[in-house]
Order: sequence, then structure tokens, then C-alpha cells
Amino acid sequence: MFKKITKDDKIPLSIDIHTGVPTGQHAKKYRSYLGVLSRERISILTQSWDHVTDHEKNMIWQDILTHYNIPNVEILKAKVLSDVGVKFRQFKSKLTTDYIYGKRKEENPCAKYASIDEETWQQFVNIRQTEKWQLLEQRMLEEKIQARSTSIEEMNSVDSLRPPSPPLRHEMWKGARINTLGTWSSKSTEQTVERIDSLNEQSTQGTFKPCGRNDILNVALGRPEHPGRVRVAGYGVGIRSYFGPPSHSKEQLSNEPSQEYLLQLREQLKAEVTQELKESFMEEFSARMEMEFKKRLEGLGHSQQPPTMVEDEPPPPPIKKVSTKGSCSAVDLSGDDFGSTSQCELYVECHSLTRFVALGKCYEGVTMLHNVPLPSNLMKVTVEKVLYGDLAVPVPTSEVTIVAEALHTFVAWPRHLVRPIDSMVYICTNTNTIMIYYILTNLSIFCFDE
Repeated sequence: MFKKITKDDKIPLSIDIHTGVPTGQHAKKYRSYLGVLSRERISILTQSWDHVTDHEKNMIWQDILTHYNIPNVEILKAKVLSDVGVKFRQFKSKLTTDYIYGKRKEENPCAKYASIDEETWQQFVNIRQTEKWQLLEQRMLEEKIQARSTSIEEMNSVDSLRPPSPPLRHEMWKGARINTLGTWSSKSTEQTVERIDSLNEQSTQGTFKPCGRNDILNVALGRPEHPGRVRVAGYGVGIRSYFGPPSHSKEQLSNEPSQEYLLQLREQLKAEVTQELKESFMEEFSARMEMEFKKRLEGLGHSQQPPTMVEDEPPPPPIKKVSTKGSCSAVDLSGDDFGSTSQCELYVECHSLTRFVALGKCYEGVTMLHNVPLPSNLMKVTVEKVLYGDLAVPVPTSEVTIVAEALHTFVAWPRHLVRPIDSMVYICTNTNTIMIYYILTNLSIFCFDE
């Protein structure tokens, strides 16, 4: 038979890749071919199948793939080579039983098996006739007799009369959807198999409990059984005969999520979506505000001109050096007036650019500051919020030279660097406060962190 199979014409064979069991019209020839390979490719002097080298096993596997059209996958390879090892062990046992100690001990197997020469056969006979091997053979025979007796006792026990458990439907369902290449038939099938494996793992851990018709396969598929049949159970098997009558209990199945869990999941999703929307809004809003702020500063840098003195106007008197630190009540303001106040932006000129440096209040119509008359090109202001504190103030004094030192004090500020604000809006968050103010006159928007 070994010579009848040609390499140019592969024989189609239906075989289970998980068990290595062949079916169909060529199954019998296939089993015989494994026996031929075990005799032709492995010497009978090899102690056991475990002593066969990986190279020899790979050569046997390649011979099988050359003659039979079967999937070249590792799981099937292991099963098939294991069957070849069984055939090899059976062949050596047959030689020992029949040709050394049996009815054919007067015959020579070299005439029947071309793979055995006379020298190899004599070495094999000498090994099997040693006292050590005979003791080993006797012990193995006793173990076989004991195992057979135990098996008979189990067959006669009461437990053996009980009907077998139903087959694992989900495993049968998986095995039926493997193609000849050893892969799953479709992407959806692969996803279902992953759910089956996950539920099977959960059932062993006790976190999932299959219950009647709510077993692993139905839960993984997400669809109940059809009324007239049961998946994988075979032809003519109905739902009632397989699962039994349906349960009429109104109790909620343990596999269904509780209401408390659903509420927690809803709150968690709501918080995550809210946080994502909030972060996205703030990023977009901050980018827009920064762009508007830059445009505003560029416009101010080109439109504003440094203050000039009128020739006919007398020079302004020097501002009296009065300490501006501490409480306002510590300063004599009897000669000051406050006029009308409004929120304003304060700017400074720096390197031919006009920069927005602080927020404050301006006092329109006020002509005195710390009992000193104010020139017409200056205004009385108080600084309430500092943005850039390290820049120099337009009108420095001995106490105030930079913007940070002018916080919460009355100072003089050039009129063309003061811009009133019509309205202000505050937007508060959990972590910080963002102040946004909107100038109605020129539609400019700015923002900064508290």
C-alpha cells in the first residue's frame, strides 16, 4: 500500500483536527498507512517513541502531507504523530509476542518486513530475551491485568447505570466551524468563540452559572433556541426533550445585571462623557480666546501712538511721593475725589508694542491723586487683577515701579492706555475660576486663569 500512493495525487481525507480521527472512504487506508510509516521510518531498536528525534518526526509528518490532503496545523500534527507512536509500539509488541515467544518463534520476520535486516533482528531478539526486560514485561503485564479488573468493576457499579451527561454543546459548535486550514470560518464566528471561551472560564470560576436553556452557547450567541430544534443536538431533538420543561419561576436570573449595577454604570458613563465634552470645549475655547487676544494686541500695537505733549500746555507738576502701601485710610485723601468709576483694561507700551497687563477701575473726571493735580493726559486708576506683573508701569514712583507693585493701590495711568469695559461674566469650574469679559464696543474676548 505504501507504494501505491503517489506524491502527485493527494488523497482527500476528512479528519477531525482536535482528535485526529479520520472519517470517510479513505479512513481505513489512512490508518494502515500510519502503520507502514511506523515500520519504515523508525528502527525497531529505538527504545520508545520518546527517543525518536524531532527530525524523524518531521519527516514522517511531511510524508503524510505529501500523500493526504489534510490541514497542516500543529494541533493535528501532534495528534497524528501520537497515533504513529502507538502504531510503532504495537508493532514491536507484535514482534515480541509472535516471533520471539509466540507461535511464530521458528519464523524470521525479515522475510515479511523489508525494513528489518538480519543483524537488526538479532539485536532486537537479544534485548527482549534479557532478564531485565523480562522483569519489566512481567510488571507491565500485571499492571494491565489490574487496570482491566478496575475497569470491569467500574462498569458493574451503580454509577455506570446512570445516563451520561449531555455533550458540551459549545465545544461541538466550535469544532463544526473550523475549516480545512484550521482557522475559524468567519470573523463573527471567531468573536463568538471568544465569548464562549470567556463564559467557560467564568463558569469554572463560579462567576457565571449556566442554567437550563440559558447555557454557555445560547448566552454567547445572544439568541434563544428555535422552537423546533436544538443547536448541535442532532436531528429530531426538541427543546423540551433536551432541556426539559421551561421554568415558570418569576425570579430574576442571576446572570442578568442588577438595577443598582445599571445605575452605577449609567452614572459612570455620564461622568466620562461630561468630562470629555468639558475638556473638548475648554481646549477649543482657549484656542479661540488666545487667537482673539493676539489679534487685539496686534491691532493696538499698530493703532496706538505714544503720548505727545502740547507745546502751549505747561509741563505737569511732579507727583508727590507718598507711600501707597497698607490701608487707604493711612493716606490723606482729603484732596482726592472719585468721580464715576468703571471697570477697565490697563495697557503698557513695551518695545514698540502695546500689551494688556492688568484689570482695574478707572475714575473718570478725577483731577487729583494723593493731593496732587493730575495732568489731562493721565487718569486715576486702581489695579485689581495683574496679568503681567514684571512689566514697568507707565508712570513709576518711588513705591511703584512694576505692575505687580501697583496691585490694590491708586496710581496714575495714561488715558490712551486705559480702555473701559462694559460688562463682565464669570464662569466657574471645580478646579479653578476662569474669568471672561466681553467688550461690547469692539467685540473682543479674552480669558485667563484665576
